[in-house]
Formats: sequence, structure tokens, C-alpha cells
Amino acid sequence: MSVRRAAIILISCAALFLGSSVLDGAAVNAFQRDDVYSSDWARTLRILGYVPVWLAVALAFVLIDAGQKRPLGWPLRDMWTRGVLLILAAGSAGIVAELLKLLLRRERPSDVFNAYTFRPWGVDTWSTSGLGLPSSHVAVAGGALVMLCLLYKRAAPVFLLGALGCAFTRVLAGAHFVSDAMAGLLVGALCALAWWRLHLRNLRAHAAESPSDRVDA
Repeated sequence: MSVRRAAIILISCAALFLGSSVLDGAAVNAFQRDDVYSSDWARTLRILGYVPVWLAVALAFVLIDAGQKRPLGWPLRDMWTRGVLLILAAGSAGIVAELLKLLLRRERPSDVFNAYTFRPWGVDTWSTSGLGLPSSHVAVAGGALVMLCLLYKRAAPVFLLGALGCAFTRVLAGAHFVSDAMAGLLVGALCALAWWRLHLRNLRAHAAESPSDRVDA
């Protein structure tokens, strides 16, 4: 990736995060609902941010792909199948989000809705419980669903609505500020895009091999 493109991506992410921060106080005050997860639709959207869900979907993809016929000399299932890409995107997004929580240390919305509070380094240094920036649920959902957008472009609007829906429920439940959710979406999208670029590089490497390199030994 060129320096210019990387700079554009970083500036765009910063702009989205700062823009969403403007809505933080007003959104928590206006939309918070204590019983939001009593509804089936909200619980459904929330579990999109649950890693085991995507592990199950990824396993299904791997089992399907393992049975596909491939050109002579190619492994039965190389490391860049749909399932592996999916769980890498979801899992890495969740890990990055947890690490960022430890670094940024901004707590979830409290009774003082319009104020940010930050946990001192000396208090629960290695625990992310009660920390909200970025939202891990939204990061996991964003990573998985953006990867599905890349794999199945025609269905991208459905997947994007799922990611946005997961983010919306986290704000609606009062668990996160809008900027927490936006940061989670950005983390998920960037992780998915990073793995996708590696996937494309892997495909180009296979395409560049001579036919003799692909023949079974």
C-alpha cells in the first residue's frame, strides 16, 4: 500500500471517529433503553459480535471448501479458504479491540452521560471489564461482516446492515458511546481489509507459479 493511500485511510478513519464523538452525549441520553435485549431482534444483532458464532460459520465454510475439486498440485485446502478468512477477520478484530481498550482506557457510559471517564493505569491494569473504547462486539461483527462483503459483493448491503445493527444495539443498550461503536466498526473493517489483501497476494502468487510447480511430487 502506498504512503498516500495509507494516509487517506487513516485520515478518513480519524474523521469518522471524531465526527461520531460529537453525537456521544446526545445519543446516550436520547436512545438508551435498559430492556433493549429483551427483544429478539436486538439479541440477534448482538450475537453477530460473538466470536463462537463466526467460528461455527467458518467451520461450515471450511468443511464445504474441503470437498471442492482443485487443479492438480494444489492442496486440498490451502490456508486462504473462506472459513479461515472469516475467522481471522473476526478473531483479530476482537483481539485488536481488547488491546486498544487496555491502551485507551476509556470507560463505558455511566450516570454522567455527557462526560468521558478514563481508568487510571494503576487500577485493573490488565482488565478490560468496564472499558468501552472500542466496542469489541462491534469490532468482531464488523470484521466478520466486512469480510463477507468482500467475499460476496452482491449481498454486501445485507452484511453492512448487520454490522450497523450490532453497533446500534450497543449504543441503544447504553453499553457504549457512538464513538465506541464507530471505532469498533473501523477496527473490524481494517482487519478484514488487511486479511483480504493478504488473500489476494496469495492468489497472485499461485497464479504466477509455472504449471510445473503445481504438479504433485
